[in-house]
Amino acid sequence: MSYKIKKLERKDWPPLLEEISQLPKQLFYAGKIADWSRKLLCIVGARKNTNYGREAVETFIEGLRGYPVTIVSGLALGIDSIAHRAALKNNLPTISVPGSGLDLEILHPQSHTRLAEEIVEKGGMLMNEFDPEFKATGWSFPQRNRIMA
Repeated sequence: MSYKIKKLERKDWPPLLEEISQLPKQLFYAGKIADWSRKLLCIVGARKNTNYGREAVETFIEGLRGYPVTIVSGLALGIDSIAHRAALKNNLPTISVPGSGLDLEILHPQSHTRLAEEIVEKGGMLMNEFDPEFKATGWSFPQRNRIMA
């Protein structure tokens, strides 16, 4: 499976994004545009998580099942991917904001291309400001964090 990457029209941007000082020039997305009226909960953490960290995230997200909450994270190894998978397991929408372009050939990390596809398949969204073919760099992760926050 693959997904189609589109440019997100400004009228469809998350309203809270207007509150940051360095507004992106553009946003790209794949999947279903999120319902911005829901509460957005950003969960990020260590790439080398502990068992306790995994269990805490999974239990916390399971407790949100049925509430109007969307889980936001960065598709990174560790806690980020655990948060996305827990959201999917508990039928909560999830938005991924990776530190690379959204094209599956360069998506970072490559080990999470199937997770990205599953997010889209299950009605979630991948989103960021980088051109779809942009390869992750050392600075792209801190830059994308302002969008997640």
